[in-house]
Amino acid sequence: GSSTVAVARGAAEQITSLLTQVKGLIVQAQESNVDRTKIQTDVTELTNQVGSIVNAAQFNGLNLVKAATGTVNFLASLDRDSAGAVTASSISVAAASLETTAGGGLAALATVDVSTAAGAASALTAIEGLIQTAVDASAAFGSSQKRIEIQGEFVRQLTDALTSGIGALTDADLEEAAARLQSLQVQQQLGIQAL
Repeated sequence: GSSTVAVARGAAEQITSLLTQVKGLIVQAQESNVDRTKIQTDVTELTNQVGSIVNAAQFNGLNLVKAATGTVNFLASLDRDSAGAVTASSISVAAASLETTAGGGLAALATVDVSTAAGAASALTAIEGLIQTAVDASAAFGSSQKRIEIQGEFVRQLTDALTSGIGALTDADLEEAAARLQSLQVQQQLGIQAL
């Protein structure tokens, strides 16, 4: 689970960086003496790169940035109550669609057109919302990743405590058995001397 969320977080952060680059190109396109066609080519290539990152951001067959909606549950621990019943606890991670295709969270990126002055002006407003979408996804994945790491550390500490406790019980039994053996050996020696 931690690795899956880490891949999604890394993808969201990289996408945020690419969207920031697109914003810089949009700002350049606001000027009057630039070749907007070349800038549009750069915007298109960055948009294609965002799509490539979204498609590649999977771990073990699970892609949290390509899924439209929903949550994924990762096993956090197995909890046993005093009666011995075992229940599974899980950590839910919400998927965030960062796709640039229709219906995706960044679908408006595919329609960014800076080839005209009017298009460049409207694109500036659109890119701010897209950057915020990617930042929100990155923050959500970061929070989920931290929670999974905290749970993992707790389970490691719990495992260490259980191992230590079992070891203490075993050691106590061995000490008791050794004392009993020594007592029996002394009794045997006294019995032999008495004979």
